[in-house]
Amino acid sequence: MAHIQAHHPIFPFILTTRIVESLLYERPGTGFDLDIISFDTENSQSDPSYHLALARWAAWVVKTYDNGQDNGEVGLRKNVIVLLASALAPGKTEEMKESKV
Repeated sequence: MAHIQAHHPIFPFILTTRIVESLLYERPGTGFDLDIISFDTENSQSDPSYHLALARWAAWVVKTYDNGQDNGEVGLRKNVIVLLASALAPGKTEEMKESKV
């Protein structure tokens, strides 16, 4: 990760943004069966551990690479909070439900 960040300094910002958007706007699968193990990438997203792993990766990236920038740039932690707050604001959950149907 250090090598990637050295060549692409905004990678942690983009990674956390994409993870949070994926967690907020993807509809989890409803037919998850604990007895079936699938290596198909499309079905892996319905596995609850997939979303937990994404959330852990986002938390790790924020913890590792957020330096609390005060030079006018938005820090990773602030970016994640803004994304979550704007998506979970009152009235937004109804808009999300309507757009997914």
